[in-house]
Amino acid sequence: MIRIELYRTLHGEIKGFLVKGHAGMAEKGRDIVCAAVSVLTQTVVLGLTQYLGLQPEVKRKKGYLSCLLTQQEHREEVRAIFETMALGLKDIVGQYPDFVQMEEHRR
Repeated sequence: MIRIELYRTLHGEIKGFLVKGHAGMAEKGRDIVCAAVSVLTQTVVLGLTQYLGLQPEVKRKKGYLSCLLTQQEHREEVRAIFETMALGLKDIVGQYPDFVQMEEHRR
């Protein structure tokens, strides 16, 4: 099971996420749920770092990716990147609820 946590500010803006686990829907390298979640979340990191030039706190290891942004620059672009990811992840959760779960936290 993939577990996703989205971290929002008290005002509702996403400031980061944590993804851990494996879907277990198919064998390694053929699991479309893992691939979809991985592509969405890793693309956010690329968008923040390479497109916007920001430096989020990113931790990666096998079956684990976290990204936390503390900077306030490019607010609208950051919001668009994070919210687009959230829409994609919610769609995946809706299609594959036995393999991926998502929670949102406000802090």
